[in-house]
Amino acid sequence: MAKTISVWLVILTCLGFAEIVSGVEIRSEIHFTFEQTKGIGKEKDVCKRDPSDVIKVGENWYVWYSKVEKGAPLYPSGYNATIWYATSQDEGYTWIEKGQAVGKGPQGHFDSYAVFTPNILSYHGKYYLYYTAVAIGFNNQGYSDINKTNIGVAVSDSPAGPWRKPENNIVVEPSLDHSKFDSFRCDDSCIIVRDEKIWLYYKGRQWSKTPAQTKMGVALADNPLGPFKKLNDGGFVQDSGHEVMVWPYKGGVMSLASNTGPQGKSLFYAENDIDFKVIRGNLKNLPKAPGCFREDLSGRPADNHGIQWGISMVLGQDPYLVRYECNLRQVPSIKSSMSR
Repeated sequence: MAKTISVWLVILTCLGFAEIVSGVEIRSEIHFTFEQTKGIGKEKDVCKRDPSDVIKVGENWYVWYSKVEKGAPLYPSGYNATIWYATSQDEGYTWIEKGQAVGKGPQGHFDSYAVFTPNILSYHGKYYLYYTAVAIGFNNQGYSDINKTNIGVAVSDSPAGPWRKPENNIVVEPSLDHSKFDSFRCDDSCIIVRDEKIWLYYKGRQWSKTPAQTKMGVALADNPLGPFKKLNDGGFVQDSGHEVMVWPYKGGVMSLASNTGPQGKSLFYAENDIDFKVIRGNLKNLPKAPGCFREDLSGRPADNHGIQWGISMVLGQDPYLVRYECNLRQVPSIKSSMSR
């Protein structure tokens, strides 16, 4: 579909060479392009950040994100935000902001101060919005129980809401063992459905560690509302990346890791959904806090399809959202080495 491109922000190219890890071979260059969006783009004194994956329902594409206005404590972070949503009818170039999807909880609840970093699951006719939350008293200063983050869930019969928070709706919470990678922060969920099981990938930060030492874990459930059990004995499954973006591919899971950690700026693959290994490293200018268009969550079996586009954020005085494209959709040069 031809599009008139208003503003190109970045074009990057990573040098390509063959690598084989976990039975997947990549020969081609990996590249991303970025473009301004209408409707959820830059807005004075407003922060829009941390977009969800994108799903399509009927003729509309949907995205959810953290939103907060200037003047709120901790601006322009998401630590005082609520969750809003927007719809598009042209594959994410133009959006209409629809309003707040999920608000803060009442005093005394784990989500009474902020709800942010959402992600979406469409499953058996219902919609599940996973989000990170903090309680009143949170100040993001130092290591204390009040500064921990938990992952909660809301459910709806429609992507447009209304959203209902079930009772006791925390689905992933920090480990009580301070030696665990997720003993301080659990955040940034991303969902894959495999054989009627719900795989919830999330980032964790250990007590006393810095954001640059964030790692990724995964929890498994039979039901989108839980209970979720952390896999790998509660340990991490990927040692790098500050944001979580995963998608199903050829029976396994792909993961795009940002610039933090010993193997940051990399594309990972896990043939068994858990043991992630680098396929390509040293990527440049990756999308920030990205979500991708998930065909597998939009009513189309897409396990052998990669991703083609999504929404990411631009940091600054007033963070905002942009559209990106990439060549990670069923790329001919990504193939199983077992068939060679």
